Formats: sequence, structure tokens, C-alpha cells
Amino acid sequence: MTSPTPRPLEGQLNAAERQQIDQAITTLLEKSPICVEVGTYKGGGSTLQILRTLSKGDGHLFGIEASPQIYEEMKAALFAKEPELCRRFTPLCGFSQQAIPDLFSREKVTRVDFAFLDGGNNPREQIEEFSLLDPHMPVGSILMAHDAFLRKGKWLRRILPLLDHYETRILSISTEGLLVARKARKKPSRSSSIKSQILLFLSQMAPLELAARLIPPRIREVPFRFLPRRFSAWIADGRSF
Repeated sequence: MTSPTPRPLEGQLNAAERQQIDQAITTLLEKSPICVEVGTYKGGGSTLQILRTLSKGDGHLFGIEASPQIYEEMKAALFAKEPELCRRFTPLCGFSQQAIPDLFSREKVTRVDFAFLDGGNNPREQIEEFSLLDPHMPVGSILMAHDAFLRKGKWLRRILPLLDHYETRILSISTEGLLVARKARKKPSRSSSIKSQILLFLSQMAPLELAARLIPPRIREVPFRFLPRRFSAWIADGRSF
């Protein structure tokens, strides 16, 4: 009796975005890079691309997924379809705010050479993830964040270019947008740090963000039931009509 054929891996990212990941990690292969991904989804997007690039040299990927159901689906499918690649993969289930600190304590990670942020649809999350990762990213390391043009990435897209210890680009290679930043110095200058903190504060005070933070989810969901789907997406994701 033959074993069932593993289902195709589901994932996001277009060819140009995958190429950017491949190019970035390839430049780091000499140091056997430690990679961290937030938001693996089903494993067929950035997760699979990172692992394929690492297989050209050496290195390891820690992939974080918040949804227990998606995490189990991802792990089962990826390990069944790509067992050799998964020898350099450690999947982690949990929210990034706790999973990232656990990397440096429980998993004994001492540095992060490449990070890919593509987690929840909340701009606060990418900022928090960056703040947790940055102290452990050496000069020359690379940070990427997906959905730079959408609500998820809008704070990091505006704030990171103000921090002068990173060289930051925003690539229009998809409708979602991809942020690519290389660490140039260990710490930002005081003036750039102050500018970024001011902009972050102003961003947090925007009416829609205040409403998202202060109004209970059940109440927030009520107006969306009566809105056209495209208008709901515009508010929730920041997508255009």
C-alpha cells in the first residue's frame, strides 16, 4: 500500500519577492546565518524559500506561527514534503511577543542574521518584533517585512527609514510592498531615535488606531457587517478599492 502524496504547500509571495529573499540570504551564507520568520502560514511561501536558499550553504531557520491550527498544518505538510530542508528548521507556535524572547533564552540563540516579518494584521506587531530583534542583529544583518503598503506594515515602513543605523528600501514589487533593510551600525544616532519615537507616538494617536486599541473586538466588528466587502478590506488591511 502506497503512502498518500503530500498536499502541495500553500504560501504567499510572488516570484520577485522570493528572489529578494534568496538574494539577501545568499549574501549571508558564509556566516551560516540564523534566520527568524514571523508568520509562517502554511509553509509554502517565505518559509520554503528561506530553507531552499539555506540549503545552498548552511544556517538555520526558526519559524514562528501564532495559530495552533495553521502551525500543525504547516509542520505536517512541510516535514512530509521537504524532510531534507527541514533538518535546518525549528517551528515554533506562539505569539511573536513571547516567542522571540524565548529564542534567546530557551533556544539559546545568540544572534539573528536575517529576519522576515509577516505576522498579524496589526502595525504595532511589526514594531514590537523589530524592537525585540534589533539588539540581537549584528551589523550586516538583513531585515525584511511584508505588507509594507498595507496597515500591517505602515508604521515600520515610516519609522525604520528614520533610524540611521539601517539602510532601508521599500520595494514596489507587489501590491503589498516589501521592506528591505540592512543594518549599517550597531545603534541609531540620538536624533534619529527621537524622530522615530515622535512619529511612532503620532501614529499610535491616529483615530483609527485608537479605536482599534480601545474598542472591544465584538463592538468593532458590528459596522463591518453592514459595509461592502471592498470597503471593509480598505479599513482593515489598508488596501485600495
